[in-house]
Amino acid sequence: MFKATVCADLNQAVKWHISQQTRRFSSGLRRIGATRNYLNRCSVVQHIIQLDSVKSSFDETLIEVWRQALVENAKVVELGEERYPVRRTPKGKLRQVDFVFDGNEIRGLEQNPETKTRWAQLARSGKKVMQFLSDGRYVANVVDGKVTLYGAH
Repeated sequence: MFKATVCADLNQAVKWHISQQTRRFSSGLRRIGATRNYLNRCSVVQHIIQLDSVKSSFDETLIEVWRQALVENAKVVELGEERYPVRRTPKGKLRQVDFVFDGNEIRGLEQNPETKTRWAQLARSGKKVMQFLSDGRYVANVVDGKVTLYGAH
C-alpha cells in the first residue's frame, strides 16, 4: 500500500515513490524475463490511481476536521474509530486539533483573524478558515469547505 508523506509537494513525493518502485520491480522482473514496458505501464497506472485515492482521502480528512472543529464547534473530532480533542491555544484562544493521517501527525489550527494575511482577511469577513501543519510547515488550508494545498504543483 502506498503511503505518501504529507509534504508541501505531494506530487514530488509520488514521483519519487514511483521511481523507487519502478526500479525495485524492474530489477526483479528482468530476472524472470518480463519486459520493462509492461512494468512501466502497470506500475505507473497503479500509482496514479493510488495518488488520486490518497489526495482525495487527504482532502476529505481535512474538510472533515475543519467541519467538526469550526462549523459544528465539536469538543472532539472523530475520524473513523479515532477521536482527537479540540483544544484552544493559550494566547489567542484559537481552536486547534492534532490528528494522524496515513501515519503523519497533522495539526489543524483556526486562522488568527488579527494577522495581516489574506487568510486572516477572509476570517475577519466571517469565513471559517483552518490552516494545516505537518512538521512545523503549512501544508494546506480549508476555507468554507474548500481545500487549498500549498507547495509547487
